[in-house]
Amino acid sequence: MSDSTALSLNMIFLACLLRGLAKKSLKTMVLAFVVLALAVSVRQSALIFICLSPFCLSKRFGVGKAKLLVFSLALVLPMLSAWACDQWLVACHLHSGSINRGYDLVRQAHASVVNQYLFSAPQMVLPTISAIGQVLCYLALFCLPALLSLLPLIFLSKPNRAFSFKTVFCIAALVLCAALIIVAHYHQTMPFSENILRFTTIGAQGLLGIIRPALAPKGRMIITVISFFFVVPLVVALLGAVRQLQKKTLAWQPAVITVCSSVCLAFLTLETLVRGADRYYLLALGPMLLAIGLCARKNRTNLVNPISLVLLLGIACYSIAGNQEYLSSNRARWQAIAWLEKTGAKSAQIDGGYEYNILRDLSVYNSTYRGEAPRNNWRWWPVKGETYLISLSPVPGYKNIHLEPYFSLLDRKTRNTEVLERMVENQ
Repeated sequence: MSDSTALSLNMIFLACLLRGLAKKSLKTMVLAFVVLALAVSVRQSALIFICLSPFCLSKRFGVGKAKLLVFSLALVLPMLSAWACDQWLVACHLHSGSINRGYDLVRQAHASVVNQYLFSAPQMVLPTISAIGQVLCYLALFCLPALLSLLPLIFLSKPNRAFSFKTVFCIAALVLCAALIIVAHYHQTMPFSENILRFTTIGAQGLLGIIRPALAPKGRMIITVISFFFVVPLVVALLGAVRQLQKKTLAWQPAVITVCSSVCLAFLTLETLVRGADRYYLLALGPMLLAIGLCARKNRTNLVNPISLVLLLGIACYSIAGNQEYLSSNRARWQAIAWLEKTGAKSAQIDGGYEYNILRDLSVYNSTYRGEAPRNNWRWWPVKGETYLISLSPVPGYKNIHLEPYFSLLDRKTRNTEVLERMVENQ
């Protein structure tokens, strides 16, 4: 849920910042960086948006002390929020230091990648190209409804098209190189990390069992081709903002979008090399949409058309249905766990999913035991005991002792969360 909150706050910040610059409003600019401070407190990655603070000193905004006041707030508020969060995470001894350990591991991972860039730069060339390709693929799919409207502008022969065919060809060649590195060298297909695009696999719901079959390799390759295809218009839109900076009179809107997009892409490339969590790419959604909108306005292209509206509606329906299924199945899981605990089962005997096991016994957080084979290959979370399982489907060697039904909008039918008990051998 923090991802959605952070995304909303990031969008509000960008809207207030642009509004404040356009109207030269002191109050709106101050509000923008107050919102950014809140965004940083939710997701510390939002701190990268302080790269926009120098625009407070531009000719577009205010004079004298007003500039310096807003610039100071633009730096101090987000950095103070980030510092407070960092101090809390480092110094907090809650739950026997388990949170500290996880945070320390993340910090060490970031330091390791930075050291590789400093001391082993040649070895980082291919991984970096791969990471940039992954980030752009996700962002292209996130912005798909808007990008569809740019295709005629880019690929059809129009006097006012954004770039020449030669330029588009060079961009497509670079995108193809990134695709070959990812697919051929690293043997990966879209989605490169499982989180947002859950329709390709069962997703990590914290439960054993399979809700529905995973997408076949052919289907994953189709998604890969589509995502790389739409990277081309996305890159064209980003370069369109850069191109507008070549004017004699510096345009502040392209400048804001160019700086914001560049910093986001650099940061997300680093994050991909460290963790590769695709939901963090939502951080750059706002700047990408601004770049697409700027490109469309410059070339008098309407982003709203029947195709884009239908696609946006389809994405919204899938998102709502997927969220409904997750929430319903999660409710059924906790109801199943409550029923099992009432029978006298101990938490150390139950595999109720990652959240349950961590909440009941935080020492599991530091464990690497994932159960006996083959169940250890099904889990991504550690467990202690597995006498009882909360599952979405039958598991060999276990018998069903209770069912908790829930309704799935994705399948438009009722499914069951199962409480399973290990069968005694030679029973």
